[in-house]
Amino acid sequence: MIKSHIQRYVLLLKCIRQCTYPSIREIAEYVWNDTSTSDFALEISYKRIITNDINDLRVYLGINITYDRCKRGYYIPDDDSVDNGFELVLDSTHSFSDI
Repeated sequence: MIKSHIQRYVLLLKCIRQCTYPSIREIAEYVWNDTSTSDFALEISYKRIITNDINDLRVYLGINITYDRCKRGYYIPDDDSVDNGFELVLDSTHSFSDI
């Protein structure tokens, strides 16, 4: 459970930072294509899972993930970088789990 959540959080943040205003569908495709798992039940409920993950990152970790209605996608404002190093911890945890 924790491993899959951490992997999704890392991939979700990478997608939002690397892609230009990705939609929930684009984020889900990025997350599930990168993890090379194709769980049909997860693919059906991707909107709920990604929405919950974004909310968790906002509420529990203080990462300001914002939705732009005009561009119909998510972004993290440049002036709102995560100074606590949480993304580095997530990324290193994700890398460590690949060993």
